[in-house]
Amino acid sequence: MPQHTSQPLTVVLTSEFRPGSTGYVHGGKLLTDSDHTVPICVKLAFSEEDKGRLSKEHSIYRLLTSHGVQGIPYIFGIFREAETAEGAEGPHALVITYAGATLSNSKPLEKRVR
Repeated sequence: MPQHTSQPLTVVLTSEFRPGSTGYVHGGKLLTDSDHTVPICVKLAFSEEDKGRLSKEHSIYRLLTSHGVQGIPYIFGIFREAETAEGAEGPHALVITYAGATLSNSKPLEKRVR
């Protein structure tokens, strides 16, 4: 996974998956210094309620990572636009690696009868 850096990230959004349970989920790619791309997900939150949920989701990912849990997305960070031109707080964005379809989009497992 990418090393921690304080360098600016170059993110290109390529699609909108659909509105999620927390804001809007976009697919995209992170451009690296070595001309590689990393598939990412960008979750955007506009409402105060969604911003709170997004912050909680970020905290949960950090907690899981700190305990060495495998199989979760790599977290690039949560980014907050401090202020828009109108003086209101801007959207928040959670940037993570793309980890596949959400569980809510999965088919239910079939029961096997023995």
